[in-house]
Amino acid sequence: MGRYGKAYTISNVILSMYVTVFCIMNRNELKQCWQGDCRNFGAAKLLDMGQRETIAGPTLEPSTSLPPAIEAEIDYQPLVENFEIWSPKFIITGVMKCGTGAAHTFLGEHPNAIPASGEAYFFNKDKFYTQGFTYYRKYFLRRYRDKLEPFIHYEKSPTYYRSLTAPPRMRHMNETLKIVNVVCDNVKRTLSRYLHIKTHTDDGHFVHNHLSLIGTTLESFQVNLRNTIKVFGAFLEDVKNNEGDGTMDGLIKALTYRFKYKMRPFGIRATPDKIELILSDGFYAVFHQYWQQFFPDDQLLVVDGGQFLKTPWEPMIEIQKHVGLSETINESSFVFRDGMDVPCFIDAQKNVNCLGGDKGRSLHKTLDLDVIRALHELYRPFDNYFSQKVLKRASWQWNYGLEDL
Repeated sequence: MGRYGKAYTISNVILSMYVTVFCIMNRNELKQCWQGDCRNFGAAKLLDMGQRETIAGPTLEPSTSLPPAIEAEIDYQPLVENFEIWSPKFIITGVMKCGTGAAHTFLGEHPNAIPASGEAYFFNKDKFYTQGFTYYRKYFLRRYRDKLEPFIHYEKSPTYYRSLTAPPRMRHMNETLKIVNVVCDNVKRTLSRYLHIKTHTDDGHFVHNHLSLIGTTLESFQVNLRNTIKVFGAFLEDVKNNEGDGTMDGLIKALTYRFKYKMRPFGIRATPDKIELILSDGFYAVFHQYWQQFFPDDQLLVVDGGQFLKTPWEPMIEIQKHVGLSETINESSFVFRDGMDVPCFIDAQKNVNCLGGDKGRSLHKTLDLDVIRALHELYRPFDNYFSQKVLKRASWQWNYGLEDL
């Protein structure tokens, strides 16, 4: 055998080793492909193995297959006795700073709805989930004398919506579970999120290091935000062109892949600029399409949280209908008091209960006009894609900060 024959043999051995490693690393997707579903399997993975930062568009089709690391992380917990009696029949999954608190509070006034005693974060925090459903049950032990049978339990944890483990874990708990996701104008959400971080850093709930990474004052946050928007916009354009075939469909698929593999701009370790994490929290289409892999559309409701400040009965009627509650909460259930920027609820005894003082935190704060415009420009294609292509509805009328222009 000549030296070229030896070289050819050696190269074949090396290739065989790579193929073996590739098959081990991707055994779940290979099995799925053998069963006839090859959407998430492509030669590009072999070519890019070990150095993936971009990937050809055709291999990015979302599927119910998950990265092996996430599959291992899910660690399904067994259900417990009498689970059906106390377990939630619907869950408010997000979005943080979009009105989840208002939805939770108003639903708590319904005579047939029993809220959990707090935000459980059970399905997206391993330290809670690994304690099992006996631990989860403690959130549903409270008894209410004014509740009427048949009643249903529910809970709200506003970061479930962007969790990789929450959807499969919830489906494991109950395949018929109803999901409620409260979204809102991303410009207002960005401001509210910053103010939330600052407020809870000042009161000691968050470590100061978190705030220093994004800006210790609203002014310094905006300085950093201006730079981040430019860099982040260029990054997204690069992903769109190199991983997404230059289309919005392709970009969403590419970002869905990045979300599933904890890559920039979703993975904490993979995203040095922490403001990007705040911004990517608003890519609702990416997260919603991930949830669609585990629940059918008729179990997923999306409402506009901005309505809670002006016409709160509209999203409340949608939610009650979705989860199977009588439409007890309607326009006559709310009143707006002078000097208050948030609506108040009129209960069955005609008592008026208003949202807590920490709600509507961003109503008296604002961002500079150039920052507002830059954020709207960044989010507009994502918001339009989410409303029109994913939800099949008219575009959101979101124009925070531009209403009077």
